[in-house]
Amino acid sequence: MKFFTAITILLTCSLAQATIILKNEFAKLVEHDNSYIRINSFKFYKKSRTLAALNVTYTTLEDINSDEDIKITVAALQFKGTEYKKTVIDFAIGICTVYRANKFDSLNLIKDSNLKECPFPKGDYYINDLAPTADMLPPFFPEGKWMLDIAFTHKSRAVARVHWMLQIMKKI
Repeated sequence: MKFFTAITILLTCSLAQATIILKNEFAKLVEHDNSYIRINSFKFYKKSRTLAALNVTYTTLEDINSDEDIKITVAALQFKGTEYKKTVIDFAIGICTVYRANKFDSLNLIKDSNLKECPFPKGDYYINDLAPTADMLPPFFPEGKWMLDIAFTHKSRAVARVHWMLQIMKKI
């Protein structure tokens, strides 16, 4: 019985993800600390009629050797009424863990980049065609307009923050 329950849950999750469309609407750099990271370019653009993506080039001024060096905090805010409101989706994870474990389909996200493996020595980096997809989302993500508040911190000091606006819709 437990086997059939597990199979049912897996199939439901797979079907739920297949029925979601994620539309990237806009991304903006809202803050960054030039003493740790220098953002050389940050360009959100429409790649095709249905796909928008981000190209970013930056210079890290210190080595990133472990999860202790850079943490990524993601808070999902949902548009309700006239403003974005916090939800229960709020978590922090080390950058090397994201990369090594391919969390959130990260290797696919940064396939067009010069980020090869953690640790990352100080230097110049680029990421082209960065565009989250529905495959990155848990299947329970509800429809609506969302803002991902993505903060990069170094030893509890904010070094960069991005607001990424997107819309989640059901496939028809």
